[in-house]
Amino acid sequence: VQAPGHATLRANLELVDFPEYCWPRVGPALTLPSVLTTRAEKAEVAALYPDCWAVDMETYTLAQAAVAAGLPWLALRAISDPWNRGLPVDFNLYLDSEGQASILPLVKSAVRDLNVLGQLVRLGQDVFRTRQLLVDEFDRLLEILAR
Repeated sequence: VQAPGHATLRANLELVDFPEYCWPRVGPALTLPSVLTTRAEKAEVAALYPDCWAVDMETYTLAQAAVAAGLPWLALRAISDPWNRGLPVDFNLYLDSEGQASILPLVKSAVRDLNVLGQLVRLGQDVFRTRQLLVDEFDRLLEILAR
């Protein structure tokens, strides 16, 4: 995982180095301090970090803590908003100082624009499907590790 201005942290891929397990993609991810909301922002980051296949806000910090504690680490990520699609709203406007979403102001904003509301519903469906894929994959990984 990479973060701008920080050393790259390498996951312990030996944790999943066995023939029965093949996650669809293995490679570097990028952690940024804010949500990428537009296709243009995503394209700019993709050009700057062409080897990264995912962007999030958490993995680098968690990996850094694991490395500092001398623990092996691995991140399983599922992507609900691909590089080629922007988000219906700028979610950064609805994050508090801890990075937590303030749902009520987001909902109030969305009900004022039915187009945005529809796009948020679609995103919610995508997130739910992606979450289920991640849960299923994690369960499969745990079954293999338990053998």
